[in-house]
Amino acid sequence: MADSEQLSSGLSGLSLDANAAEVPEAGSAEGQLPEPIVTSDGEWIDITTLVDRAASELASGALIKQTHFTLFDAMMSVEVMDPRLDMGILTADDALEVSQWDIDRQLTLREALWVTLQLLRCEMTWHGSASLLQTLYTCNYFTANVDGLPIGQDSSNAVRDMVLFPIVIATGVGCRYVWSEFSRYNLFGEEDVQMGTIEPQFFADFSQHDADILLYEARMYLEFRMNEPGARELIEIVDSRRHWLRALGLLSAERMIEDASAAADGLAELRQMHVAWPDDEGTPVRGVFDPKCMRRYAAAAPIKPRELIEGPACVQELERMAKDLELVESLVR
Repeated sequence: MADSEQLSSGLSGLSLDANAAEVPEAGSAEGQLPEPIVTSDGEWIDITTLVDRAASELASGALIKQTHFTLFDAMMSVEVMDPRLDMGILTADDALEVSQWDIDRQLTLREALWVTLQLLRCEMTWHGSASLLQTLYTCNYFTANVDGLPIGQDSSNAVRDMVLFPIVIATGVGCRYVWSEFSRYNLFGEEDVQMGTIEPQFFADFSQHDADILLYEARMYLEFRMNEPGARELIEIVDSRRHWLRALGLLSAERMIEDASAAADGLAELRQMHVAWPDDEGTPVRGVFDPKCMRRYAAAAPIKPRELIEGPACVQELERMAKDLELVESLVR
């Protein structure tokens, strides 16, 4: 009986109103979020059937809502059902693509190469001030839970664990340095993820040293498979990623404050970095990139479509960033 009374009490805060209500003043009693409807032992109560029955009685244009639910919230949660207007709508093609994702898929070297190159496109587009949800977070390997995976070990899924994940993790650690520098004073202009809701998933459990060792072992593994398609291209990517990651660490504000002479070492790493977009872009893998990943996250604004930077332009963007980093030596002097 107590649970039924609590359910009725919780629903009493809902109002049937075809017109939008004004938003209460922040901090007012009416503006406070209601307590969740739960049972006496703290379990959530499923009111789907009740809500569906109530909705079936509504006339066109009517709305049942809490007083704190605004037009902004409605625009974020209600599907417009038109892909041109609603970036988050899951079309039949999108659903098919999502269903293809399998973290345990046995990858070939050319498939790992394709994933790596697409991730580089995401990374460079993110550096150009795009949202995480438009770029890096679309890669399921980037947001995957890696706890318990034999990363860096010659497992039954060797290409994934010895090659792909080391590159993905090194990418995340490098982005963590960039994020740290920006978040000191500024964030990317179009970063729509609420910082209080989502912490950037940049593989916080892995240090730069961890990532460097993983990349070294990845190179050793690839050398044993040098004659296979995709191996040489992946070795070049691994080498470039190691130099880039070391440079970001040496030229970071924290390291520069600790040791100003690190700038020279950082620049030396940049000068050893050879970046080129390969002629062989590998074999596409279905389901790895989810362009509708924003459905899984709370965002502060609707996510707008964003085209990824094309391959050769990625190289130019990375070269531009490297050239900008060379200015650090002048600033230290």
